[in-house]
Amino acid sequence: MRICGKMAVVLAVGIVALAGLRADEAWAAGPSDFLKIVPASHEVFAYFDVAQARKSKLYADLKVHLLDDTTSGRLAAFEQWTGVRLPDDIDAVAASARIAPDNNGCVYVRGRWDRQRIQGLFMANPDYAEVAKPGGKIINFRDEQKGTVNSLSFLTENLLAIGNSSAVEAALSAFAGQGPTLAQNAIVRTQVAEYGTSPAAMVVAVRPQQLPPNLVEVPGITNLQSVLFLLQDGPDAMTVVARIQADSAQMAAKWLDIVRGVIALGQIQNRVPRLAEIANRTTAVQRGSGVEVKTQLKVADASEFFQQQIGQRRSQRPNFAGRRIRQGGAPGQGPKEPAAPAQW
Repeated sequence: MRICGKMAVVLAVGIVALAGLRADEAWAAGPSDFLKIVPASHEVFAYFDVAQARKSKLYADLKVHLLDDTTSGRLAAFEQWTGVRLPDDIDAVAASARIAPDNNGCVYVRGRWDRQRIQGLFMANPDYAEVAKPGGKIINFRDEQKGTVNSLSFLTENLLAIGNSSAVEAALSAFAGQGPTLAQNAIVRTQVAEYGTSPAAMVVAVRPQQLPPNLVEVPGITNLQSVLFLLQDGPDAMTVVARIQADSAQMAAKWLDIVRGVIALGQIQNRVPRLAEIANRTTAVQRGSGVEVKTQLKVADASEFFQQQIGQRRSQRPNFAGRRIRQGGAPGQGPKEPAAPAQW
C-alpha cells in the first residue's frame, strides 16, 4: 500500500467534527496544554475541543444530516482499515503553523487507537523510516502527491503529532521539556489564559517579526500584535468572541471605529433578517490597546445554516459509488480490499 501525505493526515486527524470524548487523565487536552508542545517559531495556533462538539445541541441537530449513507459507509470502511472509530476515538485536535508560506506546520491529535496497527499502515509507505531522537522516535514517510517528506511522532500512546519534519521534531523536543514553545510567548499566553476557559474552539495568531510580502501592504496589519477568535458553546446559543490587539490605544480606537461601522451595516440590511438580528446582538468595546467584539449565535440559526450548506455540498459531490478504501497488506504483497463496511 502507498500512503500519500493527504491520506496520512486523514488517518491522523479524521473527521474531527464527528469525534467524541472518553476520559483519559494521562494528558489534559485544553488549549494551554497543547501550547506547551507547539514550536516557539509558529505564529498561528488553532484548537478544537471535540468533546464539546459531540455533546452540543448543534451536533445533535446536525448528526442525522452529517451521517448520510455515503458518509456512514466511508467511516465504517475507515474504521475497518485503521481500527479507529472516528465518532468516538478522538478527544481533541490542535494545529499550529508559521504565517510565512513555507509549509511549516503541525497537527496534534489526542485520542485512542492501536498504535502498532497505525504504525503498520505507515510502514507500507516506500520511504518509511524511523529516526531516533532524544525525546523519542520520529516516523518519516513520503507524500507521493507532492514529493515531500512528512513526519509523525507518538508523543504518548494517546497523543501524536504529524506534519513537516522540523515541526514534529520541535514538538517532540518540547513535549520532552527540551525545547522552546509558543506557551512562552507572552502575548499568546495572556490571550489563552484570559479566554481559554473551556472554549469549544480557539484560533490565536501573532504578528511575525517579518510579515510575508502578501500581507505587508494590507492596511493596519503592521499595527496588529495579535488576533483571537473564540467559540464557547451553550445550551441554546453560542458565544463568539473576536479580540484585536493593536500596538497602541490610538490604533485600537481606529479598529473600533471600523468594527462598529461593520456592525451598523449589518443592522440596517434587510435581505437576511437573521444577519441583522446577529448584528443587533453584537457589541464592540475598547480595552486599552485591544478591541473585543462579542456576539450571541442561536443554535437554531446555526443549525439551519449548516443544514443548508450540507445540502448544497451534497448536491455538488461527485458520485463515488463503487469506490472502496484500499487496505494495505504486508510489504510487497500489494493492496487488498477491506471487508464490507459494518452498519453505522
